[in-house]
Amino acid sequence: MSEKKLTGIDTNILVHMLDSADAQKHERALEILDEIHNHPERFVVSIQVYGELSSVIASKYPQLSDLRDNLIRFLFSRVGAVHYTINEILLAGAHRRFWDAVLAYTYIRAGADAIYTENVRDFKQFSDKIRIVNPFE
Repeated sequence: MSEKKLTGIDTNILVHMLDSADAQKHERALEILDEIHNHPERFVVSIQVYGELSSVIASKYPQLSDLRDNLIRFLFSRVGAVHYTINEILLAGAHRRFWDAVLAYTYIRAGADAIYTENVRDFKQFSDKIRIVNPFE
């Protein structure tokens, strides 16, 4: 029996689903959205990512707030949300990039074997525990 593949999604991937300024990244992000729609069992999204997306859109792209709300509702209906615990908070406390560490530890605990992120550098320290994948490269 083959092992289940599970990919965590970082906030920057969701931002590109909404922001079309970079057409290639937007198109690839929409392909990922289609993958999530067709195979939700292959993906996990942290409650932290939904919160970060809300904050980013409110501060940088307020004109996209309706689309953001629809995206969050859609993703939550397809994959739900994994929540971080006190254990992830304590583990992340030793890391300079605290919230990236919380996300990485949350996805590792959830059983993800990969994270889709544009921010490979800040997750590199976790590459021995989880694959760090920039889907735009």
